[in-house]
Amino acid sequence: MASKKPKMVFALGVGFVAAMVAYAIFRISSSMESLFTFSSPFGSFIIILFLIAELFILVQSSGYFFNILFSITHYKRPLISYSGQKNMPAVDILIPVHDEPESVVFKTLVAAQHIDYESYRIIVVDNSSQAKSTKAMQRICKERGIDYFETPYPRHGAKAGAINEYLKILRAPYIAIFDADYRASRDFLKLTVPQMEAEKDLAFIQTPQFYGNLESIPISKAAQMQQSIFYEYICEGKSLKSATFMCGTNLLIRTKALRSVGGFDEESITEDFSTSFKMLFKGWKTKYYNQTAAFGDGPRNIREYFRQQYRWARGTLGVFFKSFFKLLTSRQLSFGQRVEFILSGSYYTIGVVWLILLLMPILYILTGVPAYMADPVFYFWAYIPYFLLSLVLFFQSLFLRHYRAGDWLKNQSLTLLTAPVYAKAFFHSLFNHKARFEKTHKNASIHEIPWDQLYIQLTLIILSVVAIFVALIKLFVIGWHDMVSLSINLFWCCFHLLLLTYLLIYVIKNKNKKEKK
Repeated sequence: MASKKPKMVFALGVGFVAAMVAYAIFRISSSMESLFTFSSPFGSFIIILFLIAELFILVQSSGYFFNILFSITHYKRPLISYSGQKNMPAVDILIPVHDEPESVVFKTLVAAQHIDYESYRIIVVDNSSQAKSTKAMQRICKERGIDYFETPYPRHGAKAGAINEYLKILRAPYIAIFDADYRASRDFLKLTVPQMEAEKDLAFIQTPQFYGNLESIPISKAAQMQQSIFYEYICEGKSLKSATFMCGTNLLIRTKALRSVGGFDEESITEDFSTSFKMLFKGWKTKYYNQTAAFGDGPRNIREYFRQQYRWARGTLGVFFKSFFKLLTSRQLSFGQRVEFILSGSYYTIGVVWLILLLMPILYILTGVPAYMADPVFYFWAYIPYFLLSLVLFFQSLFLRHYRAGDWLKNQSLTLLTAPVYAKAFFHSLFNHKARFEKTHKNASIHEIPWDQLYIQLTLIILSVVAIFVALIKLFVIGWHDMVSLSINLFWCCFHLLLLTYLLIYVIKNKNKKEKK
């Protein structure tokens, strides 16, 4: 990597922070002024709602870009030497399964058996509900010479409960966990165990999750971009503050640390995130090691992606709401850890925020109710530097890691399509709606389009088209008293419509190509 590029990103980051602060001051002041001049209660409500949504975006964006700066300037991946690695401690590799396709588990077990390490066992932790799945796992384990552990009845806590049952008989000082569809690299343990041995207060090491089925599955390509954004800069920045949290798979855990918090949290459907909280409250350190040491399978279609994202959002927000006060007051956490976990815990509020942002330009065009009133000249001077610098910095950071602009478009389109799912998870968490663990199906059709789950998205698409049509009539036929404001809202309607439809069109095209063959 050329040394000029990180310096350029750092300079862009400093410029972005200045532009962001300037825009935040402008937005708050213009909104306050609008509240004093706009007498309608509904209009005032819209102004406050839009301000809160924009401030949330500003806070999350600043967290992301600060992590970029920390990552570029401070994060250095440890160089692990394989020489001299003798008499290393034992590791139990756990592969939790629950009615998984036999072919998927087989590949995972073969990869695990090829790990280059002197002292480890592989254990299939079977929590299957179907007798045929249990028999299949027993047969595979017997054929491959792998230990098999069936979760005893009565069962509890889904994946967390299954691992906790095995934890009762565990003797190894470390456990590695791989989901049933993640294949480990040969050097996974040689890369991670020495780091744990060197830092005795380290609870776990998380490594990246990347998908290996990108070429054949359209949704996996878009979902991979989200994984990349998170596992590149964000996790590196969090690791510098010991604010990394477990992500369910591709990690090594110190047995003593896991037992110190009573095992995985069985009350949360994101047991990894919740348990990470508990470990930090106990004084343990956490670490992220940015070395791809396993590849898995991404969601096979939009329905499975929604299922996965709802589970992650519901569990994360549930932990956040439950632990917020403790997060603020615990003496065990540093300021940096508090900030990072507040950002991570609240992130999935983005669903509600995006719905607000999607509706605002539509509302203005169709009803004339503004989200706030400001001089257009001041708006452009405040917003354009912030908007352009954020885009340039974001894309420059992606290009440093060899990603393309087209990948961002697929990712952003998928994010907007998922906004109603995140919003549903937010309200379920807020009102403590009981949630159950639902795993993604690893043999689902890759071309299924869940129209039954897209009614909110389709409604937004229709409203955007209607708003664009009305705006054009107002601009070129009727004439409008504020052409600049109307043009700005027309632009945002067009931009949102592009993002809402881009991935759907992409998936439909791929489906049609498949059917023609």
